[in-house]
Amino acid sequence: YLVEGGVLNFANGLQFLADVTFGTEYNPPSPEVVSKVGIYQNLNNHCNKKAAILFYRAHYLAGNLFPIDSLCQSLTERNIAVMAIFLSSLRDTEIQAELVNYLSDVQLILNTTSFSIAKLTETTTVNLCNRLNLPMFQVILSSSTIAEWESGFTGLNPRDVAINVALPEVDGRIITRAISFKSVQNWQPQLETEVVIYQPVLDRVNFVAALADNWLKLAAKSPSQQKIAIILANYPNRDGRVANGVGLDTPASCLTILEALQTNGYYLSSLPSNVSELMTALLRGVTNDPESRELRQVYQSVSRETYLDYFTTLPTKVQQEISDRWGEVTQEIIPIPGIQLGHVFIGIQPARGYDLDPSLNYHAPDLEPTHAYLAYYFWLKEVFAADAIIHLGKHGNLEWLPGKSIALSGDCYPEITLGTLPHFYPFIVNDPGEGSQAKRRSHAVILDHLTPPLTRAELYGPLLQLELLLDEYDQGQSLDPKRLPLIEEKISNLVKESHLDQELQLSSSLDQFLTQASGYLCELKEAQIRDGLHIFGRCPEGEQLRDLLIAIARFPSGGLPGLTQALAEDLGLDIDPLLPSPIVADLEAQVSVWVEQLLQQIPFNPIPGAKTSQVLQWLQTSLLPSLYATDQEIINLLKGLRGEYVPSGPSGAPTRGRPDVLPTGRNFY
Repeated sequence: YLVEGGVLNFANGLQFLADVTFGTEYNPPSPEVVSKVGIYQNLNNHCNKKAAILFYRAHYLAGNLFPIDSLCQSLTERNIAVMAIFLSSLRDTEIQAELVNYLSDVQLILNTTSFSIAKLTETTTVNLCNRLNLPMFQVILSSSTIAEWESGFTGLNPRDVAINVALPEVDGRIITRAISFKSVQNWQPQLETEVVIYQPVLDRVNFVAALADNWLKLAAKSPSQQKIAIILANYPNRDGRVANGVGLDTPASCLTILEALQTNGYYLSSLPSNVSELMTALLRGVTNDPESRELRQVYQSVSRETYLDYFTTLPTKVQQEISDRWGEVTQEIIPIPGIQLGHVFIGIQPARGYDLDPSLNYHAPDLEPTHAYLAYYFWLKEVFAADAIIHLGKHGNLEWLPGKSIALSGDCYPEITLGTLPHFYPFIVNDPGEGSQAKRRSHAVILDHLTPPLTRAELYGPLLQLELLLDEYDQGQSLDPKRLPLIEEKISNLVKESHLDQELQLSSSLDQFLTQASGYLCELKEAQIRDGLHIFGRCPEGEQLRDLLIAIARFPSGGLPGLTQALAEDLGLDIDPLLPSPIVADLEAQVSVWVEQLLQQIPFNPIPGAKTSQVLQWLQTSLLPSLYATDQEIINLLKGLRGEYVPSGPSGAPTRGRPDVLPTGRNFY
């Protein structure tokens, strides 16, 4: 009785115990066998939209079903067929086989189980997710109380972040919200214990249901019916910085995406013939530049009256905060920067405000968005009626708006701004720290893209150490707060030893220091050379491909030495090939010749030594095919827009010993 579990088995087990011990005659039936996986609810079967909810068998046995029942109800109210399935573990391959049968006609999965299907030690893909090819949303049943969640800024405790966010991201799950919290239902005086339940929070349940509904609607529409918004970052807020994704030739990437959309049946009234034509059309209209606004065309706008009707629907707290920060709306017309090409809108992301110091805006945790900012995203959702939004390139500012770090509430500004729109985010593969903000705070599906060779300013010495410590501090806040004092001490010592506080003129307050330092480092890293930036979905060609291959192969990886290191060993040289010197320059020159010959598919001349040959073989059979698969960036974006699963993959710098992050185009973790 106890092994099978469940309320009925427990009751019958106690009767059995009474019969054996006290000689009563309850004569309970044999234990009810509860399978490892089974259907709890199967509702609205007549509906075309179909979703599955996965939850732990332990909740089914314990009767902890309020969150599941609440989610089922919210989905059925949206005319969605729901199959709620309990299971003991998603890692069980037998259960996976049964699930495939259950989910044969389902279009979307809402998963409440913890951990990941894949193991971090494995390099293989998540076979179940790839086989199902369905978007899987992570729905969180928090182990905290609702009072702790409401009063805190972190949203979840470190344990929940680890098992319900960080590990599920390894599977490529889309992070949504916490829909329930632990609550004391009553005090049981006879047992002298509290009866604890999982108490659903209705508006969080409804948010997840609405997000699922919008994904199902997106999947149901043909490409010609879908409306897509492509938003270009503008940081800092100058016209010369429109479409400035880090490491990404954003204008060319935007045009590439437009071409792919048109080829795949999306309706574009016209297609710019080149990048210059696209940017000229975009900059002919209003931008974030206030000085030229009166001289430029307004292609679309929101009236003051329409905006105020929307504004009054926002939470009272939010209305008050925005009014206190920015005052009342004075403009009769609020312009919306961007151009419409049929069912595709290309927009310039609005400024957060405080245009005198835009570098601070991006990372300031307490700066409410302006009225114009809210009007912009209102127009996207309600007037243009976008079915999905693409924020193109690292990074926009929406994911940095005020609110909880994870498990957002209805008062958090990323949620107020974006709502429940399906969200896709092409993002450079070497920066998971900032990309995770978009994943966790704006339910983004990341499409990671390749880094360009030698085109992005890098940080060295103390500045690189500071960046690593800031990343460590950010992770520690959510995963291990006990480590924060140690990291703070390291940051303080580094700053004093390197005189960075004087160099950067940073505040003595730790919170202000962290914000200012992050903005400063971001400014340094975004010093770009505009030649050679990556174009989304395109493998580099010619010299750029050769240089990228050399840059990646320079570092040891996968048990193999770096390419120049292998050559040095073949020649019997006792040098560090990663430190610049005349000898290393000669080695690099010879390596460049061999890589060029490899790309041209001609015999190596001179013939390389044994160790160098081994690395060149790896380049030819593994690294080069991974780079040629860069078109997965576009392919997986289109998959996502069809409402399909975007595969997951690790993140990191391929030119820093991480070729395993290739091919790009995956939802990185």
